[in-house]
Amino acid sequence: YGYHEGFVSRSQTSIIRVNCVDCLDRTNTAQFIIGKVALGYQLYLLGLLDEPYLPFDCDTMRLFEEAYEDLGDSQAIQYGGSTLVHTVGTLVHVYWNAFTDADKQMAINVFLGVFIPKEGEANVWELSTDYYLHHRTAREPQSPKLFESPTK
Repeated sequence: YGYHEGFVSRSQTSIIRVNCVDCLDRTNTAQFIIGKVALGYQLYLLGLLDEPYLPFDCDTMRLFEEAYEDLGDSQAIQYGGSTLVHTVGTLVHVYWNAFTDADKQMAINVFLGVFIPKEGEANVWELSTDYYLHHRTAREPQSPKLFESPTK
């Protein structure tokens, strides 16, 4: 992406791959965040920005958001028959829920085969329901609530 006086001054050295585990909204959000950071660095290295950071509230980011919303909607229509639930406008909320939620990460780790159980806590696959995942008060180690059905 950097070509100066007949020579390549910068070249791409890696890629980032994002897979949809269970939610196109979060996948599109992850791609948007990665793209925003990469675009900021590229514009900085080309001398178009004073720092490698693009604020959310600028014309460039509004166009970028629209492009990612269109991309996400196109993918959602192909996979599920309807547009995305969340737009990039709800990005911060969706991003933090997707990437800072320990329970979701634990579920992904189980799916990927890299889950490491914590001593004194019930294993996810041994629970009678997913009540534990949705009610923080039931997460105390050795809690009898872990193995009780919330509907009985």
